[in-house]
Amino acid sequence: MAKLPGFAPPSRGPSVRDQTLQEAVIALQMQRPDQAERIVAEVLKASRNDPRALQILGQALVLQARADEAVERLERAARRSEDPALETHLAIALRAAGRGDEAINVLHHAISRRPPYPAAFLELNQQLLALGRHDEAIDMLRRGVALLPEVAELPIQLGYLYAARNDRKNAGALLRQGLALAPERLDALFALAHTLQMDGAFTEAADMYRRCLGHNPDNAEARIGLGVCLLELREVESGADNIRRAMRSSNPKMFGQGLATLAGAARGRFWLRPSDAARFVRGEAGR
Repeated sequence: MAKLPGFAPPSRGPSVRDQTLQEAVIALQMQRPDQAERIVAEVLKASRNDPRALQILGQALVLQARADEAVERLERAARRSEDPALETHLAIALRAAGRGDEAINVLHHAISRRPPYPAAFLELNQQLLALGRHDEAIDMLRRGVALLPEVAELPIQLGYLYAARNDRKNAGALLRQGLALAPERLDALFALAHTLQMDGAFTEAADMYRRCLGHNPDNAEARIGLGVCLLELREVESGADNIRRAMRSSNPKMFGQGLATLAGAARGRFWLRPSDAARFVRGEAGR
């Protein structure tokens, strides 16, 4: 029978199951795992092996420090699914239960799924780093960046690893790639500024630090970085003023960091007496 023009069958809304699971997800997001557990139990009464319900229950149990229980539920769901999201949550539960080697194995399965699942790469990175397996983490993230070039977090995390190794060329390239995708990532912007500073690119680094300070003028570390760059660029008074402002911040560590920075800057200044340093911070004459 032909359809009448202008008429369409009524669309179906979300099922009762879907609505219930969404309520459980919201409870998790609101940091109410006990409530999420109670909600999802209603779905599991009707379908004991519902993979999505078991995944949410596993997350709720991990958040309640009941990792062993979470593993049992998530393993049951994983046996009936090849979902990398579910495998990633199983790996988190295994790690929480002290079963790190099993967690790593599960994550290797998860990152092999297609289409690739970004969170699996990020969780595997975290777990490998916790075990001190930095080379493996770098190799794995390089695969992730190649497979998921649109996911900003992957090049940013890989950039951090290269920066930690003082591989400034690779660190800078990857941080730029991440920032092109996520320009709001101020942590990556600061890391790139610091990398450029360490590489002697003081003009560009200063611009990056200024961008950080444009978003957060109270970022004392960015202000010290800007001050150092300005000192190196022979803008001594402006550089010293930025460092002075950072040393006056509410973070007591900034005073010592500022002093060390000034003493070590190639065109900075240092004091032989603490009283001279204190006068500088107060902006008194004769410094």
